[in-house]
Amino acid sequence: MTVEKLLRWIELLPPQERHQPVLVVDGRSLTPEDMVREARAGTDLGRKAQALWEGGALGTEEEMLIERIKKRLARYPPDKPLFAVLGAPNLLTPRDILKNVEERTELGKKWIETERRYLKYLDKLKERV
Repeated sequence: MTVEKLLRWIELLPPQERHQPVLVVDGRSLTPEDMVREARAGTDLGRKAQALWEGGALGTEEEMLIERIKKRLARYPPDKPLFAVLGAPNLLTPRDILKNVEERTELGKKWIETERRYLKYLDKLKERV
């Protein structure tokens, strides 16, 4: 894979995704921009990231998915009911959602799986480059 292919893929991503972690390499969360920087520098980390990216590893690290959810929820007031969830009698707050995610309840697992599916969608964009 060339750095150019990685760059073309990044151009297809929503701008906010270019700064969000999408891949874990040797215990380090990398954003698409990190991946390009490391690939351009020819580092071992860059080579590993390229290989994992080519192999479809986006969204496979659960802890990274949880960190992405935490960042997304942090944009909202923690105790303001905002989220309607099928089967829940009331609107849920970001704090409620985060608690479910951290405790891996059925609702929390659904949020994690939704995040995983979103990253798989981003991964599929590389087929266009």
